[in-house]
Amino acid sequence: MILSLPYSVSVYEYHPFTPIARTNWRNRDQLFGIKQLDRLQHIYCLGKTGTGKSTLLVNMALDDIYKGNGICVIDPHADTVNTLIKKIPEHRKEDVVYFDATNLDTPPTFNPLYNVPEHQRQLVASEMVLTLKKIFHENWGNKLEYILRFSILTLLDYPDATLLDIHALLVDKEFRSMILKYVKNPYTHSFWATEYNAYTPSVQASQIMPILNKIGIFLANDTLRVIMGGHKSISIEQCMNDNKILLCNLSKGEIGEDISTILGSFLTTCIQTNAMRRAEKPLNERMQFYLYIDEAHSFLSSSFATMLSEVRKYGVGLFLTHQHLEQLEDGVRSAVLGNVGTIICFRLGLKDAKVMEREFYPTFNHEDFINLPRYNIYIKLLIDGTSSKGFSAITHLEN
Repeated sequence: MILSLPYSVSVYEYHPFTPIARTNWRNRDQLFGIKQLDRLQHIYCLGKTGTGKSTLLVNMALDDIYKGNGICVIDPHADTVNTLIKKIPEHRKEDVVYFDATNLDTPPTFNPLYNVPEHQRQLVASEMVLTLKKIFHENWGNKLEYILRFSILTLLDYPDATLLDIHALLVDKEFRSMILKYVKNPYTHSFWATEYNAYTPSVQASQIMPILNKIGIFLANDTLRVIMGGHKSISIEQCMNDNKILLCNLSKGEIGEDISTILGSFLTTCIQTNAMRRAEKPLNERMQFYLYIDEAHSFLSSSFATMLSEVRKYGVGLFLTHQHLEQLEDGVRSAVLGNVGTIICFRLGLKDAKVMEREFYPTFNHEDFINLPRYNIYIKLLIDGTSSKGFSAITHLEN
């Protein structure tokens, strides 16, 4: 449940940092926060359900909104974005881009293949393959990945392509011939002309059936077909460069957990690839942008370690929150604990508490994490690029 904002608008307008909590360490009571540059080293927030993570996310996102920053919130429950929408100040309402996956009467359009610069298509194809691998990890194979990669590279060269076209590209020879007229890469062209077309019908069917089984959901599901089947797309790049407030309602309760995961994963990937597109911009033109991901474990692919290290160079800071460490794949978990600048822990279960005891050593032991009251945290805060020792605080802020 999201509580009403526990402190007034003046907090947003006054402080030069982003408020996080009030210290209660050694009887000190002092509001503290995190500087913008330190936020680019990312924030990781872990804690059981109902301990205050969503309230902290709302408070920090609202601070960004009041200060004119660009943000994206990916919310698989809808509570957080619904709370934020009600609290948008008048002077920022024109900046709101509401991505409501639950509204098929006026659905958003999101096409990850739309308008990708030619020089970035190899990168985008690689990230999309990794995203699909994370989503459809069962029975994933090298041959499947090989054909899928060439399929995405091919469609990126076609101006009106969507991910739904993978099916037709693989099974419809006339459609494939039409698409290949747009393909510029000789290696991609050669794959279809000399390799794929050389398969016998039975071999071709056996090779593509695993792909069709997986991407068939884009055609079979109404939500995905409507949202990701449009030729145009919301501009993630514009949202990032123009300080927009992109609020993504991916309510699992309304659209299903699998559809929420697919949309959130591709949105996260598109923010990553658009961030890396900023390499072409001078430093002073890279507007800082903050990505908040609730239930982050659902949306992060195996390239997450690269995302952590790369996007901060281009002015993008992450706020990641979820409940249990075991929800993360091993590689992602190692990337989080090894690379994020600020770690915030609400109340934890025993297994996670023992892991965090090592991270916060020698200040807190695992029993401390297990017994934290609601809204209370232990935090290792990045300050001017240096991690602090762990200390305690309470996130229920008051003036």
